[in-house]
Amino acid sequence: MFGNPADFAIEAEADVLPDAPRGAVWGHIRIWCRDNSVGDFDELHSGLSDAHLSLMEMASDLTQLDNPTLADLPDQEVWNLVNGSLYGDDRRTPRQTERDSETWWRFNFLTHWGEPFDRYSGVIFRRTPDHIRILIRGAGDAVTGFSVTTFGFRRAVLAFDEWCRGQIAAV
Repeated sequence: MFGNPADFAIEAEADVLPDAPRGAVWGHIRIWCRDNSVGDFDELHSGLSDAHLSLMEMASDLTQLDNPTLADLPDQEVWNLVNGSLYGDDRRTPRQTERDSETWWRFNFLTHWGEPFDRYSGVIFRRTPDHIRILIRGAGDAVTGFSVTTFGFRRAVLAFDEWCRGQIAAV
C-alpha cells in the first residue's frame, strides 16, 4: 500500500509470470480515494506500466492539472466537458477533435491504464493548490467525486514509482 487509503493510495502487488516481457511491471492494482477502492484487484498478471507512467506524469508537474474553468464547475459538468471533449460522438472536425484531445487529455484518469480499470473511467484536476478532485464512473452512469490532498497524491505516486523501479530492476 503506497499512501493513505483515507486520502489517496495505490495498492499493488507483483505477480510476474515466467514468460512476462522484461522492462515492465506486472501484477494487480487498485486506487484508493477517501477509503473507496477503484479497480479490480483480482485482475492478476496485468501490465502496470501504463498506470505507473500516467501517475508519474501527473505527479511530476501538478500545475498541469489546474484549469480555472474546471475549478468552478460542479462535478457532473466537469465530467461532461472533459469526457465529452475526449470521447464525444459528435460532429467535430478531425482538427477540432485533435485540439480538444490536446487540451483535455491531461485530465484523463484511469482510461487505458490496464485491465484492472477496464470498467472505470475518470477525470482528475486541481480545484486548489492543496486539493485534487478525482471523478470516477464505474459500470453505471453515476459519477462519484473524491477530494484528495495534493500532498497525499504526490507522496503515494512517488512511493509507487520507487516500488515499480525496484520491480523492474529485480527482473
